[in-house]
Parts: sequence; C-alpha cells; structure tokens
Amino acid sequence: MANQSYLPRTDQDLLDFANNMNVKLSVDPTVYGVTVVQLDAFNTLVTTFASAMATLQDPLTQSTPYVVAKKDARELLINDTNGIRKLVDIIQAYPGTTNQMRSELEITIRDTKNTPVPPPSTKPVLTLKGVDDNTVYFYMRDFADPDRRGKPVGVAGANIMTYVGDEPPNDFSEWTFQRMVTLTTDSVTFASTVAPLSKVWIAAAWVNSKGQTGPFSTARWTNLGGGVSAEAA
Repeated sequence: MANQSYLPRTDQDLLDFANNMNVKLSVDPTVYGVTVVQLDAFNTLVTTFASAMATLQDPLTQSTPYVVAKKDARELLINDTNGIRKLVDIIQAYPGTTNQMRSELEITIRDTKNTPVPPPSTKPVLTLKGVDDNTVYFYMRDFADPDRRGKPVGVAGANIMTYVGDEPPNDFSEWTFQRMVTLTTDSVTFASTVAPLSKVWIAAAWVNSKGQTGPFSTARWTNLGGGVSAEAA
C-alpha cells in the first residue's frame, strides 16, 4: 500500500518518485484522467529538477544561486499547476483510477469502506453568558470532557432547542428547533413577538455529519432583557 504521506522528503527520493510517475503516465495519460499537454508540462518540470540536482554534484557549481535554483525547481515540481500535487488530485478524482494504479504510482490508496458514524453518545453542558434584548449568548462543553473547548470527535455541531414559558415540557418534540450551530460559543435570538422579560429555556444536543443527535443537555433558563440565571430544568 502506498504511503499515506506520499511525497518523499529527500530530493533523490522525490526525483525517483516523479520519474516513476512520469514513466507510468507516459504509456497513456488519459487512462489516469491526465491530458497529453499536462503530461508534457510535468515532464519539463521533472527534467528541470533533475538538471538542477545534477548541477549541484559538480563542486564548481555548488554556490548559492544553484542551490536556490534547485529549491525553486523542487517547489515547481511539487506545486506547479502541472506539478505532482495537481496531477495526483486529478488522478485521485478520476473515476477510472483503480487502487492498483495508485499503488503503481506510489500515491495514497484511499479507504473506500463506509466507516459507520455512530450518533453522539454524550451531551453538551450548556452555559448561558448573557442577554441582549431577545438574544441569549451561550457556550457549550462536552459532558465527558468539560475542559475541552472544541466539539467532541465525530460531532458536526449542536441542535439548539428553545421554549418560552414558566416550565418546559419534558418532551423535546414540543420545543422549538432554532438551528444547528457549528461553534461551541454562539447565540440564539428569539422572535420579536416574545415579550421582554419572558422566561425562556435553551437546550442543546450534539449532532453528527449524518444529522443524528445525541442526548439533550440540561435545559437552562433566563429572562429576556434581564440577567442570566444558572437554574436548570
């Protein structure tokens, strides 16, 4: 299997890698989704880099300008519009590319298996930060790792639910879905029809990339236009 970090580090290994790629593509570049024009340009980049490396083998041409020329040629070989990275991106995206072809080119072999993504198993810890008119500011931490500022692994964001009233129902289907947030520090704005000083409740649940949600946080409440309360439902 190809190395996941397919680009070699040393100049000689990089040249060997590029030469191998050049030879394989030269048989028929279109099989890999590469045009003849792109291959010709790539061939020039490989030749320029090889020449720059060869120049540095001569003690009379090991001065700074030749070293810089070799570095520039290496950079172009890798990152030019017809360089290694660009061609590999094309090859990887081309429908006809097989893992055998990837292996022969010594590029990354992608995992084609669909790895199951489980629903989040933990809940957010929701903390209200302040209120500005009808906007309530909050931040979230994960119950299982409260010192971590970011989202848990596998979590895309959090669904924010709200309720207006003295006591919220236990069934979250009776709450109002506001939106999914992707940041752990965010805010929710209640409709302008919600009167000032109304008691409002906020709860959150982590959600993964498939839209599956985990358990809901403990609900927190405050009064719009007033101070924040740390009371929980």
